[in-house]
Amino acid sequence: MVTGHNSNAVWEGVTYHVQTEARKSGHPFIDSLVFLKGRVLHRRSVGFAEMLPITLENEAQLQKRVDEQHHRVVDEVRAGKVQLDGRPAAKAAEQPKPAAEWKLDFLNPQGWLAKGHAHLEVRLLEKESQEPVAGAEIQAEIEGAAEATKAAAKSGEDGRAELDFAMPALGAGEAALVIRAGAAQRRFLLRAKAKS
Repeated sequence: MVTGHNSNAVWEGVTYHVQTEARKSGHPFIDSLVFLKGRVLHRRSVGFAEMLPITLENEAQLQKRVDEQHHRVVDEVRAGKVQLDGRPAAKAAEQPKPAAEWKLDFLNPQGWLAKGHAHLEVRLLEKESQEPVAGAEIQAEIEGAAEATKAAAKSGEDGRAELDFAMPALGAGEAALVIRAGAAQRRFLLRAKAKS
């Protein structure tokens, strides 16, 4: 049996609760949630569909992945590397160039959503030179979702980043996928699938 984790992590005098668990039935993702007073401030979901079905042979491997993801999220919260409730991460001051000069490309607009899991491939460039921007924080969220969902990643040397998260249920109103890096932003309206 794969067990989850519950831990507290303190950053700047505030205690956050981190919960990680692997859901196997219909949702093969390891979900880590960061809470403050019962409110979800950050979510990280990593899929493990390639390991299904879970057997005695690979259960230990899944447990190891759950453990590692939980400890990584706890460490990032303690180091101020996770954006929480609109507060910038501690490293935000180290952004490479003025964010107003950036251009954000969405590289997989057709195939980013599959089986309830979002996988975004993005690239950040300087507007004028078209040079890649490395080390910048890129964020994605689903506005108008029934449950707050955010993901973040740093751009690599080639300006690229990948963001993964479980797609939340959409609310009754307008919903949108929003990808941001500094002042650069891309916004895509979403429609809930019609129930047949």
